Amino acid sequence: MHISGPIPPQFGRLSNLIELRLGRNSLTGSIPASLGNLHKIKTLVLNDNRFSGNIPSSLFQSMKSLSELHLEMNELSGPIPVSFANLTSLTYANLHSNRFSGKIPSFISELVSLRYMQLSRNNLSGKLPNSIGKLPQLSSLGMAFNSITGPIPSSIGNLTGLSSLNLAYNKLTGPIPASIGNLKRLMWFTLRNNQLVGPLPPQLGNLTMLSSLDLSYNPLRLTSIPNWIADMRLWSLGLAGLGIQGNLPQWLSSSSSFRHIDLSNNQITGQLPSWLENNKYLKTLKLANNRFNSSIPPEFKNLIDLETIDLHSNNLSGCLKVIFDTKFPNLTHPIKVLNMENTRISGSIPSELGNSNRLTTILLSNNNLNGSIPYEVLNLNTLQKFNVSRNELVGEIPSHTLSIPASAFSHNVGLCGAPLPPCK
Repeated sequence: MHISGPIPPQFGRLSNLIELRLGRNSLTGSIPASLGNLHKIKTLVLNDNRFSGNIPSSLFQSMKSLSELHLEMNELSGPIPVSFANLTSLTYANLHSNRFSGKIPSFISELVSLRYMQLSRNNLSGKLPNSIGKLPQLSSLGMAFNSITGPIPSSIGNLTGLSSLNLAYNKLTGPIPASIGNLKRLMWFTLRNNQLVGPLPPQLGNLTMLSSLDLSYNPLRLTSIPNWIADMRLWSLGLAGLGIQGNLPQWLSSSSSFRHIDLSNNQITGQLPSWLENNKYLKTLKLANNRFNSSIPPEFKNLIDLETIDLHSNNLSGCLKVIFDTKFPNLTHPIKVLNMENTRISGSIPSELGNSNRLTTILLSNNNLNGSIPYEVLNLNTLQKFNVSRNELVGEIPSHTLSIPASAFSHNVGLCGAPLPPCK
């Protein structure tokens, strides 16, 4: 049952209430201040509604027993109220995807029982307070997609129980503190899209339990992939846009644990690594906008779990049939995105692509492709984006139901038919 409208203020009279679960409804209006009278409440679940406005300043003043708080996915705004500091029993706080603003308060250190804190996707600003290092129980901290500025405080290295740290998509500056190397239990670590500078502290090599590392799009001027990564069993590695140069290190060939690799927008040279086939569970491969100069390794056809392959803007040769042909074990596998734009590949578009049942994006513009466009490829039920402009394709464009602009077929002298002019 879906309920709508505001929360009746009379709920505040339920003085013995221990749990209030109203998540995933269509509730509107502000959170009534009368809920602050629920002195015995332990669990408050209001997520995925349409609540708006500021949290009443006194709401948490007397909620000494509150352990679990869900406010995520609403339209709440204003600062985090000072009364939040009274939640000394709080272990779980999820406030993501709202419109909270202002600084992250220094009184956050009062939440001594906190294990999980999620503040991502708000409008928070200012610096991370040094007091953030005084949360001894914290295991997960998420503050991505805000406007947090300044350096990462070295006190964050005191959070030795932390297993997940996400500070991506902020405006953080300065170096990555060496103290992060103290977080020996850290498994998920992302600082993607900030303004952090190098050099990388070698102490990051102490994070031997790390499974996912993403430092992409920071001005780290990282000329090579750090050797300490070789001692980790990462399943996700993001080092895009960091200035990496030269060939990929040979030690990467001994890894077989990767699920996601993003080394896009660097200056990596040499051949596309055939050893990637060792990572038989690889789902995402992004090597776009580098300086690879090679043919497409036929070993790529063994990556049968691949969902995204993005190699655009490299100097490649060969044809797609090398990896997408009738020998491909199972083209009903999960591949969703194929981006080979501006790579100089040649040959025809494999009709076998039409056997895929999840392919949403085919981007093959600015290459040397020839032949006709297979009917089954253009009529994939899942297809959303398609571009084969600036090739050498010929023949009539197959009839199709997807709305594709003429620009996606342009600059193929031999192509005709809707949405291009009719064939003669």
